[in-house]
Amino acid sequence: MTRKKQFQSISLTFLLFLCWLFIANQKLLTQEKQIRIGTFNIEWLGDGNADIIQRNENDYLAIAKIIETIDCDVLALQEIENEDALKKILQILKKKYRYFIDSTSSNNLKVAILYDKTFENIDEQFIHFSTVAMTYKRPALYLKLKKEKQEFEFISIHFKSSHRKKSEQKSQRNEIVSSSQEIREKQAEELISWIKNNQKKHSIVMGDFNEEYKKGTILKRFEQSFQSTVISKDLISCANNKWKMIDHIILPEHFRKRFKAERLQNYNHRVLSTTNNAPKISDHCLLHYTLTY
Repeated sequence: MTRKKQFQSISLTFLLFLCWLFIANQKLLTQEKQIRIGTFNIEWLGDGNADIIQRNENDYLAIAKIIETIDCDVLALQEIENEDALKKILQILKKKYRYFIDSTSSNNLKVAILYDKTFENIDEQFIHFSTVAMTYKRPALYLKLKKEKQEFEFISIHFKSSHRKKSEQKSQRNEIVSSSQEIREKQAEELISWIKNNQKKHSIVMGDFNEEYKKGTILKRFEQSFQSTVISKDLISCANNKWKMIDHIILPEHFRKRFKAERLQNYNHRVLSTTNNAPKISDHCLLHYTLTY
C-alpha cells in the first residue's frame, strides 16, 4: 500500500471514529431519565418496644425488601411510630436514603419521606392542621428536591381513617364514619389553603387519603382546586379486590406536560412476598409511579 493510500485509510478510520463519537455523545445527551415516586402505609411501624403491632427482625427485613424491590427515588411513608422505627428499616436497605420525618408531634402515626441521596434538599416544611382535634394531628410534610436542574415538590399526607375499634358497637359505625369524614374534609381544606397561600400548586401530593375516588370526595376537590389528576383513582385495593384504592398520587398537569412517559403500579406484597407474615406487614400496598423525562 502506498503512503497516500495508507494516509487515506487512516483519515477515513479517524473520520468514522469521530462520527461514532458524535452519535454516541448525542445519544448520551438525549438519553431518557426517570424518577420513580411512591407511597406506602406500613401500618403501625413500631420500633419493637410496646408496639401496637408487635414487630420483629423478620418484619423489618420483609418491609425493607419491599422498598428495595420497588426502588423508589422518593417514597412517602405513613404510620411510622417514631424515628427509631424508620432507622431500623434504613439500616437494612442497601440503597442509601436521606429522610424527612414528622418529629414535632407526639402522634405515633407519623408521616415521613425517603429520598435518594443524589437529590439536593432545597426546602422542607411541616404543614400543621390547626382546626383538627389534637388526637388526629398528623402534620403533612412538604419537600422540595432538585436533581440535574430538575426541581420536584412533594407533599406527604395521612388523613383520618374511618376505623372502628372492636370494642365499639356496630350502632356507632355511621357516627364514626360521619365524624371521620368531617375531619378529613377539614384536613383537606387546610392543605388546599396552604398550597394556594404558599404557591405550591406544582407539588405532587402522595399518601393515605382514606377515601376512594368518587364524585364529591376530597380527592375530587383537589382536582377542582388545582390543575391536577388523581392518577390512582381507578386502581383496586390489594387488601380486597372489591375495594378501590384509598392511597393516592395526585399529579399536577405541570408534570404531565413535562414528562414523556408514565407507569403506575400497585405492588401487592401479599401475593408476591415469599414471607409467611406478608399480611402482617401492612393492610396497604406500595403504590408507585415512574416519570420519564
